[in-house]
Amino acid sequence: MRKAIGAAPRQRLLPYIMLGVLWPFSLISLASVIGWILHLHRISGPINAQTLPPWPMSDFPMFWTAGHFATGPMPGQAYMPNHLLPWEAHHVFGFRHDDPFVYPPPSLMLTMLIGRLGFWPAYALWTVALSAIGATCLRIARLPWLVIIAAFLSPCALFVLMTGQPRLAGGFSAMTIFKPQVALLGPIAFLARRRWRGVGTGLATAISICVITSWALGPDIWRFYLHQGSSASRSLLLLPFPKKLDPMYEGNFEFESITIFYFLRSLDFSLTTAFAGQAFSSIVAAIMCWRLWRTDQTSKSARVAMTVFLALLATPYAFMQDLFAFSLAIIIMIWERRKLEAIDVILLMYPAFVVLLNNLTHIDVGPFFILLGVISARTMLQPPTRS
Repeated sequence: MRKAIGAAPRQRLLPYIMLGVLWPFSLISLASVIGWILHLHRISGPINAQTLPPWPMSDFPMFWTAGHFATGPMPGQAYMPNHLLPWEAHHVFGFRHDDPFVYPPPSLMLTMLIGRLGFWPAYALWTVALSAIGATCLRIARLPWLVIIAAFLSPCALFVLMTGQPRLAGGFSAMTIFKPQVALLGPIAFLARRRWRGVGTGLATAISICVITSWALGPDIWRFYLHQGSSASRSLLLLPFPKKLDPMYEGNFEFESITIFYFLRSLDFSLTTAFAGQAFSSIVAAIMCWRLWRTDQTSKSARVAMTVFLALLATPYAFMQDLFAFSLAIIIMIWERRKLEAIDVILLMYPAFVVLLNNLTHIDVGPFFILLGVISARTMLQPPTRS
């Protein structure tokens, strides 16, 4: 009996000790960004492509470059690597990545806001504006400010802020048309709850955004996206998962992957098997999401969190920077539970170690952590008691 009583305080303290130890180490994900900034300050002579180290892995230079073309006379050139990549390499000092623009045309409406600005003013506006939009959406969703602040201080959010990645996944469902892979299961949740007004509003908003995009950029922008843009997207998706023993391809962005598709590719399965495995995972995730929202549960927060986790199992194309909603969901569960558990700390810190873990193991281990999130949320789901 004494042992049980004595063990309880230690058990309660363990998650906080883990958080205090792991959070500083989680800043490893910012090492490349911090190192790049420090190197920038040490340069005494002229700043050019030769004096700067490679820009840390980030999509922001691609968004900025796409915005330049979107505001120009031929917006469709944003989807043409032979136009986008040379301009990007010439105007972004230290940039060494060949990233074609693969996002849907509505995303160009966002990049147009920074297309005429210099690189650093564009970076500041992009980061501050998208963060403010995200925080506003979360407040409209009635999340406490403490939860929002905690989410913005999570390792994933700090990485996203430092590298200028967009994060609209916590906002309105229709707005995810800008980055649709993070909200594949959103419509299923609306349909399962028979929220026809929400379905109608979402469709109307998405259609309106597409119409405005066609008006602003011309209807041909969709042709460029369906041909050049989708072709580049397929090329990225079909790259082999890099192995350090393979001298032909060292890889880069694949080490940030977190999906079933990349997990199977990292085990050297064929494309056919990887696609089949991803299709099976997507179908199972969709069925679970449907059943989740068809029944009443005592914990709405856990249900939302589980939907976020299942969405990551449903998409073949997601990476470290797409884990902001994942981190937010965990923080929401902690807030509702009013208790920090060891599994919460592990899941919150995981985004910071994605690249390290995938490099060390040569395997995309992301699905294991996402499944842990599903299990953690499931433990909070209980059907309401009937009197």
